[in-house]
Order: sequence, then C-alpha cells, then structure tokens
Amino acid sequence: KKMLEYTRNAVERKFPYCDYELHPKSDWNYGYCGGELDVIRTPLGVVPFPEENPAVVIRTTARKIDWGFEDGFNTVCAKVPQSRLPLGEEEEITLYPYGCAKLRMTELPILNK
Repeated sequence: KKMLEYTRNAVERKFPYCDYELHPKSDWNYGYCGGELDVIRTPLGVVPFPEENPAVVIRTTARKIDWGFEDGFNTVCAKVPQSRLPLGEEEEITLYPYGCAKLRMTELPILNK
C-alpha cells in the first residue's frame, strides 16, 4: 500500500483524506480449472470479515493465464482476460470472502481445455 498525497483543483488530498495505491502481494492472474471446491469453515470471531483467519474460505485448483492490462495502464487488469489458455501447471489457491480483502477479484474465468 502506498499513500498518495496531492492537491488537485485547489483541493488538498492529505492524510487522513488521501488516496492509496494498492498492489497485490501474490499472483492474481488465475483461471478456474473446474476442480473440487473445498469449503473450510472456522469459528466466527468478533470481526465478521477479518483479513486474517476469515470464518470461511474456499480452496480449489487454478492455473495462471495471460490476463493482461487495460489499454494505457500497467496496474489495472483488463476486464476480460486476453486468453483462457493455461500458462502453467495447476496450483492450489485459497479464495477469501469479498469483504476480507482490500484488493478483490469478483470473477474467476473458467479455463479452456
């Protein structure tokens, strides 16, 4: 996470009202292989959607794909992957609930066989 402080149109965007640039900690360019979805549940804590130890996660297999970026950007992923052909071997991934992450994937494409 990188804090961005700036002034635009005579409006100051300084802490705590600044913007933040978020970057993933791990790869994100995956497609779903169509394998088993293993739901893992743990007791719900005080916070309903914690970043660490959420009450439910899903583990499954996925493979990396050539997702690409939006035209003119090198940090904004394309709305639709450039290809659904797998680039590598199957990997086990863990999917966290939408509310437990600051960077979110709302769709996971199904890979072409």
